Amino acid sequence: MRTARKYCIVPCCTATSKRNPEKLFFQVPRDQKTRFKWCKIVRRNKILWTGPAYICEDHFEVENDVEGWMRYRLLKELGKKTFQLSLKQNVVPHKFDCQFGQKPSNFSTSKRTSLASKKEEIKRKEQMKDPLEVGPSNEASKSSFMS
Repeated sequence: MRTARKYCIVPCCTATSKRNPEKLFFQVPRDQKTRFKWCKIVRRNKILWTGPAYICEDHFEVENDVEGWMRYRLLKELGKKTFQLSLKQNVVPHKFDCQFGQKPSNFSTSKRTSLASKKEEIKRKEQMKDPLEVGPSNEASKSSFMS
């Protein structure tokens, strides 16, 4: 039986189960609220499908974030049959080395905040314009300056 290929949905991460067969992949929760939260944290547009989506082990601290990690590792080293790993409750992806040069995701950022910052930037640029530039507001000040 052929297994489905898994790939990490974190932008800039190139991990796939074909390229990295030993790498662990954790399924993104199917619960809409939790799935949306995970997508926002990893900077991924909301995933609209309800099928399986995965995030690779690179975005977790497996020693701390995975249930039964030490037992799993020991069994694997001994060549024994292993078991399906699962993340501890309330664990979310939190390591994003593949997204170097980007600011960390801020889960509380809203569109209004970015709109306000854009307006402030426009105001600053307008204030930095040359005061001698001809325009409706400074035409009078230019003529008084020249005389």
